Amino acid sequence: MNISAYLEYTSIEAYLPSLLDDISPFPFVEDVLIQRHLNMWFGNGYFLFFYFIFFIFLSLFFYFYFNFILFHFLFVYFTSFIF
Repeated sequence: MNISAYLEYTSIEAYLPSLLDDISPFPFVEDVLIQRHLNMWFGNGYFLFFYFIFFIFLSLFFYFYFNFILFHFLFVYFTSFIF
């Protein structure tokens, strides 16, 4: 049995303060964003993999579904003038 367990939004400042010295902000957003929280996901990685696969599947489904609906609408709309 494969079980995926993780701690979502674990506060580094509260639970892992020794890691604060190893973390540096990205230079391209350092002046733009204000840091309010410093969190991490802690787990075995399986959950994020399956979430990623599900997100890709869902994105492709909606992409093809809405393109089909749009194509059908445009086809019916424009061919209604011909016939």
